[in-house]
Amino acid sequence: MFDFGWQEFVLIAFVLVLVVGPKELPKILKNFSKFMNQIKSMANEFTTSLENASNDEEIKNVKNLVSDIKNNNLNEISNVIDDNLKNDIKELKSIDTRNSSNKVKINKAKKIKS
Repeated sequence: MFDFGWQEFVLIAFVLVLVVGPKELPKILKNFSKFMNQIKSMANEFTTSLENASNDEEIKNVKNLVSDIKNNNLNEISNVIDDNLKNDIKELKSIDTRNSSNKVKINKAKKIKS
């Protein structure tokens, strides 16, 4: 991330000794190292959570679809789309069937009242 050479390191150490003082320098460095360790642990937790999320089944499916698109393998994509469309059509037909049976009942009720 940062590319420090020995000259920059010596300069930073010299400025720290001048600003903080030799008595407080060990405490400051200890606190700084604790802070850096906390940042590293948070970064590791974040990386682990992203890896866990990427192992999710739905994410794997999306990754596979994207790789299929990149490889011009559209058969799998068409199968997924066809399956989703078939399920949606079945759901719409079942809703339509329920609605039409309700209409028949309403028509029968109107005939009986007449």
